[in-house]
Amino acid sequence: MPTVSEIELKFPLQSSEEIRERLMELGFISGGELFESNTVFDTPDGQLQASGRLLRLRRDRTIKLTWKEPHEDKSLSGRYKAKRESELELSDLETMRHIFHRMGYTTERVYEKYREHWVRPDGA
Repeated sequence: MPTVSEIELKFPLQSSEEIRERLMELGFISGGELFESNTVFDTPDGQLQASGRLLRLRRDRTIKLTWKEPHEDKSLSGRYKAKRESELELSDLETMRHIFHRMGYTTERVYEKYREHWVRPDGA
């Protein structure tokens, strides 16, 4: 898969129900809620995080390996979270985890969350 740009803008919410109701009013359709478990890897001294890079394994319906690095367009910094991202699907999370450890990426941070994807009826 080619590298893509990812630009995020996050908003604090008092209630996810408010935004869900508004999305439905606007005609968006929920793809359903999905639980995901993410494991972020780094060197023992935190070199990746210190340089704004991320190496992650994610398990939801599939297993994905993700590499993120700072976006080259510095005008996107500030309010936006802009990264260059490469991602591929894997069949074996534990083998990839073992390979990372053998390569020296021994520090792990796990975070889990529920995610809900929304689409417009026209597919946009």
